[in-house]
Amino acid sequence: MGTARIDGPAKPRDEADHWRDEPELARQVVRNGAGVLDDQGLIIGSVGAVSILTPEEKSDFDEVQRRIRDYLAVENPRRPLCLGVFGPPGSGKSFGVEQVLKELLGHEGETLNLSQMEGPRQLAERVKKAVGRDWGGQVPALFFDEFDSRLAGTPLGWLQWLLAPMQDGRFTVGDEQVEVKRAIFVFAGGTADTFEDFQGGPAQEFRAAKGPDFVSRLRGHLNVRGVNSWPYRRVRRAQVLRRALEKGAPGLLDDAGHLPPDRMDDAFIDQLLGVGRYRHGARSVEALVEMSTRLDPPSFTRDSLPGDAVRANHVDLGPLGDLVVTLSAGGTRLQADGSGDYHAALDEVWQTVATRLLEQGVALIYGGDPRRGGFLERLVAAHERLPRLLPSREAEREPEPGEGRVKPPRAGTLTWVRERADRESTGTARWEGMRELDWPELSDEEMRELGLEPGTSLSGLNRSASPVAGSLEARKRFAYAVRLFRMRALVTRLADAHLAFGGRETGFSGRFPGIAEEVMLSLAAGTPVYLCGGFGGGTRAVGEALGLGPAWAAVPRALRVETHGDWAILLEEMVRARRGIHFQLPHRADLPLDYHDLVKFLNAHALEGPRWPDNGLNPDENRALFVATGAGEIFALVEKGLRRLGKG
Repeated sequence: MGTARIDGPAKPRDEADHWRDEPELARQVVRNGAGVLDDQGLIIGSVGAVSILTPEEKSDFDEVQRRIRDYLAVENPRRPLCLGVFGPPGSGKSFGVEQVLKELLGHEGETLNLSQMEGPRQLAERVKKAVGRDWGGQVPALFFDEFDSRLAGTPLGWLQWLLAPMQDGRFTVGDEQVEVKRAIFVFAGGTADTFEDFQGGPAQEFRAAKGPDFVSRLRGHLNVRGVNSWPYRRVRRAQVLRRALEKGAPGLLDDAGHLPPDRMDDAFIDQLLGVGRYRHGARSVEALVEMSTRLDPPSFTRDSLPGDAVRANHVDLGPLGDLVVTLSAGGTRLQADGSGDYHAALDEVWQTVATRLLEQGVALIYGGDPRRGGFLERLVAAHERLPRLLPSREAEREPEPGEGRVKPPRAGTLTWVRERADRESTGTARWEGMRELDWPELSDEEMRELGLEPGTSLSGLNRSASPVAGSLEARKRFAYAVRLFRMRALVTRLADAHLAFGGRETGFSGRFPGIAEEVMLSLAAGTPVYLCGGFGGGTRAVGEALGLGPAWAAVPRALRVETHGDWAILLEEMVRARRGIHFQLPHRADLPLDYHDLVKFLNAHALEGPRWPDNGLNPDENRALFVATGAGEIFALVEKGLRRLGKG
């Protein structure tokens, strides 16, 4: 019997970098084989043919092996050792478990796929046959694949039938009892990427299916990372691609086992290793190799890939690739004296959450300003570091006549909704690769109706000017507020969900704080909102009015007109005088005209009320999101909500 090799203490790494990778090393793995990883010292351990790249993986494999060794040391166990293994489709769950069993038991166990069985009787018969085979004197090991599949249409229906065998090792076959006391049962999930995800599904459904009872009988679990997992995603993919080439297209390799550049060039290797998601994990990598490699002459190139429709079955930008999310954030960082709108920690959290959303294939829309070092610059940096789809054979279709000029954002893209003045002041090179969408303009007729000459610049408002009714400055401010409203309405129309952080409480240019108006428009459209109020700012004020925080005795300062001075009061008067005709939507002509109405509107759409748009999170989860300040917790909750809504 072999023993698994786990090298000494894990090498120290900067685990804070979720997207750590080694592109050049990954390319060398494809060219020369996985042995180069040993030469570079990247692997911190191995179990059979499984390479371990992170301390978390090492800990998982270490724990499972320890459980098995301890169990083997017991001469007459009372029940089987029950272990769980979880991972995305095609992550190599079976392969990983086989390597562990082969190293410790000398065999790979026997697989029983529950999704292919009619019911418990057939399972019991298969178990009886499996345990009765010759195991060479070793402990039997049964691999229950897709244990979390449906049974007779019931979600997680197999769990209740597995509880008794897990508890006492007994299966019933007709009138016969089959005992399996000394054995290892491994349960591989097919519906959850991790053990934590398996437990984190709908609570009522999980309890009804005896999920807690099942979990209580497990004595260990293993989360297997797949080809879409970070860190070292390119390296993981390189190992799978290399194995697929060795098995499916060995003719590409020369006599020394190397992959020559004339048969597969570096640029194409980088594209294959850098795509957003292989939908079926390693199976999708293998499928592309099988469909695309040519033997005469031997080559694997971009031109040999299948068409876009077939390729889309195997490669996309992520599980949330059909989703558009608008992001609201901003404000003035809190100063040493406590003044300002948001906490400095928001800078890093905002970038991390946005990057993870892009990683999942989400198309992001942001309407912030282009200041150096600001949120937009951080978003662009996040977007540039993430992968793309394989180049398409088909050009992007232009809109047909009458379809309108605004194209919906594509998966995995970042769209900046910007003023014309911003483009003129920043240029385009700085934002290369980012999609842009212009603010809506006021027509010449509208400008005249507001008492302004067509072409009058609305940028650079005079903040020191006195608020005088009818003055040129007042008319310009009103027109600018109309443009802001229309820009925000446009973003809302394109978005499937709205995520907000921070935001100015004072010193804004429109009629309301930006976050307040943006959330108001999302609520009016029935768009799910996710509010992160833990960093203060306008988001906290709006969230409190929506019942996400503790009850308040007074309206938050940011939502009171007197907080914002005489200009805010004058704008309110101008809006009322025009009966708010510039601040309504075709489908909603009852939007707030002033701060008093705004608070009433938010109260009417409060959490747990009939007008709150379902965002996939329950009230407790929404309140947890509202106070969260950690990027991991925020992203996990937002992702959970979006997936529950079926957006992905």
